Parts: sequence; structure tokens; C-alpha cells
Amino acid sequence: MNLATFGPHMALQSTAQRIEKLDPDHVEGASRTDGYHTFKGIRSQIVGSLSLIRLLGNIYFQHIPDERLMEVARLADALAADLLDAESFHRMQSKDEQRLNGLSAGINSKYLALFDKAAPIIATSNIQGINASELERHLKQAIADTETYRIKAEQLFNQQASFSIEQAVTKQAGHFSSEAAAHEKFAGRWLVASAVSASLVLAIAGYAAINPPEALVGNSPALTVLAFAPRFVVLSIAFYALSVCARNYRTSRHNFIVNRHRTIALNTFTVFTTTANDSRVKDAILAQAASTIFSPQPSGYSIDQAEPLPQATAVELIQRLAVK
Repeated sequence: MNLATFGPHMALQSTAQRIEKLDPDHVEGASRTDGYHTFKGIRSQIVGSLSLIRLLGNIYFQHIPDERLMEVARLADALAADLLDAESFHRMQSKDEQRLNGLSAGINSKYLALFDKAAPIIATSNIQGINASELERHLKQAIADTETYRIKAEQLFNQQASFSIEQAVTKQAGHFSSEAAAHEKFAGRWLVASAVSASLVLAIAGYAAINPPEALVGNSPALTVLAFAPRFVVLSIAFYALSVCARNYRTSRHNFIVNRHRTIALNTFTVFTTTANDSRVKDAILAQAASTIFSPQPSGYSIDQAEPLPQATAVELIQRLAVK
């Protein structure tokens, strides 16, 4: 929309008409039946955005500088565009994760910006024509209400950010879980291969023990060694195959245990953070989870692995925070 052509008053009225028939449920995506992510985490911002834009379209602002109204009109137009895109996103049953996150962040940030710019103008328009004492009282109330809504909006934004972190943690836990399952499968196969190689070694050794040469070949030690050479070669190859299979089994088993430990750590972090209200407690739990993921973890299957350095547990970290 060309705001310079229409002017701020007509632009605000036109923006309000564009979103007049928008329903919060359709913008949020609550009516979707395919189980895909919705904007449930920012429903308050969606409802507040629709109400604020409609309110701005129904007020005729007097004695307000056009520059201020033009800035509000631009923000309202951009926010309305995101709301319409969100409704179209769900109506078309889209599953673009990047677009979903972009719209969610855009609606939240633009609603906060429009609220900060529009609240003083709305308050000023509502109190024109009253006496000085009432004006002061209304202004103080408007400022207090604005601060309250700002705090609530920040809380909602923080909740959305926390929800995004939990989604990322859950996704990473699923990655580690799939890695653990793959290594567990490989470990089972290498264990079977090790058993087969060991059986082959025993069979070759048993055959050599049961069928020894009765005497020296041609009464010559050199010829006798040559006669035994093929048996030694076959037995060496079997021992080498056994060592390779055993080493790969230990490696796969080690990777399985480490990735399973990481999965458990991330899942535990998600459970604790959803029940903990203190941000310091969440930070302590996150530090312990990060230590579990990025620090070498003993599994009992890695021969060359050194013993891990002693570290403070999550319980000890929380106790230290409680003392402070």
C-alpha cells in the first residue's frame, strides 16, 4: 500500500478492513487436522494484533503529527501482511518449517513494536478535552497499562523462545537416539561376526591338532616348516578377522552407549526445564546436559579412553546457587 498517497488515516482504515474477517483460530492454525505445528505459542499476540489494528482503524486521530501516524500505519500494514500470510499458510496446509518460524517471529516482534508506538497515540486521543487532573490520571494509567502489557508481551516472547529451545533439544535428542539405534544394530552384527571368526579359529586349530604330520617331511626341517606354512597363514588370517570384528564391535558398542547417554541427558533436560521456574536452575541443568554431550563419556568398551575429570553435578550446581 502507498501510504504517502492515501495518508495515515485512510491507510489505517484500509488496513483494518483487510483483516476485518480474519479469525484468530484460522491465523493460529487451530483448525488444522494434519497435526502440523501451529502458532499456538503466540495466540495472545495474534488476538492482540487483530484487536489493535481494528481499534486503530476506528479512531480518527486529531492533533497527532502525521509523522507519528505514518509510522504507526507502516507498522500496522506490515503486521497485517504477516497475519494474512499466516492464515494463508494454514489454509494451504503448508509445512514449510522455515516460513513457520519466520512468521511466528515476525508477528511477535511487529506486534510489540506497533503496541509501543500506538499506545501513547491512542491514550492521547482518548483523553482530549478533559481537564488537567483527569488528563494526568489517564496518562499515568495509560503508562502503567502499557508497562504491564509490555511485561506480559516480553513474558510471552520468552515463553516462545523457551518453546523453540525445547523443540531444538527434542530434535537433537531424536538425532542422538537414531544414531544410538544404528550403532546398536552394527554392534550386534559385529558380535555375530566375532563369534563366527572365533568359531573358524577354533575349527582350524582343532583340525591342525587332530591332523599333525607324523614325521618330518623328507627328514628335512625346512620342508616340514613349508608344509606347516599354509596352516599358519590360514590361522593368521582367521585371527586377524577375529581382531577386526572384536575391535569394530567395541567401537560400535561404545558409540551406542555414548549416544544413548546423550539422548537421556537431553530428554532429562527437557523434563526438568518444563517443571523448573527459576532461570538459574535451568542454566545449571543446561550446563550439566552440555557437559554430558560434549565431554568424553566412559563406556567400558574403549580401551584407550582416559578416565574423565571430576565435574560438579547438576545437584551440586543448584545447591551452590541456592546458597547465593
